[in-house]
Amino acid sequence: MTEYFYIITVISITGGGIVTGLLFAFSNFVMRALDDLQPEHGMFAMQRINEKIINPIFLILFLGTPLLCLAIVIATATILNNPGNILIVRRRDKLLDRTVRDHHAIQCPAKQ
Repeated sequence: MTEYFYIITVISITGGGIVTGLLFAFSNFVMRALDDLQPEHGMFAMQRINEKIINPIFLILFLGTPLLCLAIVIATATILNNPGNILIVRRRDKLLDRTVRDHHAIQCPAKQ
């Protein structure tokens, strides 16, 4: 159990880092570049980005990472006899909360 738990934790941390980097690049570079375009060209470019981003790799990372985090929270909550496990639960919960909250607070209004 411990070996699988370690592997899932490493994969979720890596996936979280990749998704965070993607969202960082999108908000810092792509949105600024789209802002420099004329509105109709920016809208067309954003529509193309939305079409192209939906692919298996992105969906596995974007949806799979939170699911792995949830699995870690559930697994950790069932074996809370280790003092360090509560920190893992808090960190995973924070990652899930921040990712969803920041995306909806920053990206969704910017796309409208």
